[in-house]
Amino acid sequence: DAVENLIGKNEAVSMEKFKIYKELGKPKRAIREIQALCNDNPYDVEYILMLGDAWMDLGNLKEAFRQYQIAKTTDPGNPSVSLSLADYYKEIGDSAAAQVQLLSALTNPNTDVSTKLEIFTPILNNAMVTADSVKIPSYFEILLDQLPNEYQIHELHVEYLMHLGRKDDAKAELRTVLDLNPNQLDTWKKLLQLCAEANNQNEIRKICTNAINYFPAESIFWFYLGLSWYPEQEGQADSTDYQEAIKAFEKAISVSKPEDNTFISRVYGLIGDAYLYLKDRPACYDNYEKALASHPGNILVLNN
Repeated sequence: DAVENLIGKNEAVSMEKFKIYKELGKPKRAIREIQALCNDNPYDVEYILMLGDAWMDLGNLKEAFRQYQIAKTTDPGNPSVSLSLADYYKEIGDSAAAQVQLLSALTNPNTDVSTKLEIFTPILNNAMVTADSVKIPSYFEILLDQLPNEYQIHELHVEYLMHLGRKDDAKAELRTVLDLNPNQLDTWKKLLQLCAEANNQNEIRKICTNAINYFPAESIFWFYLGLSWYPEQEGQADSTDYQEAIKAFEKAISVSKPEDNTFISRVYGLIGDAYLYLKDRPACYDNYEKALASHPGNILVLNN
């Protein structure tokens, strides 16, 4: 009270007093602090919800519900009201009603992104496990319409599309994610993996070239960039293609961890193969030797 007399009544002091009174086992005085804030701010829904939450904490569910209803009447479009009601219904064991309130908050355009993700992620995960996903597309339609530039929503959509086996659609969404936020290593790797599965060398080359702009020290992109210059069948490439492959492979080695001997050996072997196609036998055998020095068990090089 001395502090309050000095600086005046404010939320921080009142909340601290509420916590202290609660810990001291003085619920009436605790509630009085929150009620005073409501009296001073009768149309502030956040204070009304705080009062409801306080009654919830003290076990008076009936009064908590009454305050939540007041908040709903005061500002029916406020998503915080739905979230507080969801907590109330969970507390009384009505999971169906709680779910209705959560979905209301999820589809409310005023709900912040982090809260939407917190609500929707477990719903999506449960739907993918139980195969109960009838409403999931409509939720995505709403969320993507409300938040077209939020890459995290698009990331969840990628997971769902992959779950459905719609890999082409997933690739398109991954590109959207990267357009919105390109500084995501895992997303680049996912897109690269999908294109590698499709054996689309032109796409792989584009992806690796773009990814290297953001992650130049990631050997995986240099490695696949080198592979993209290799012809699908011998005799289909000219010397320039092999030279491009060699440059990418050498870069892959330069950024690799020294202890990654098996990978380094494999890349040296590929460089050796490229020089063999270029009919540069000294360079070819030099790289084969480096491959075996890194990993003596490299069967492909031993067979050469």
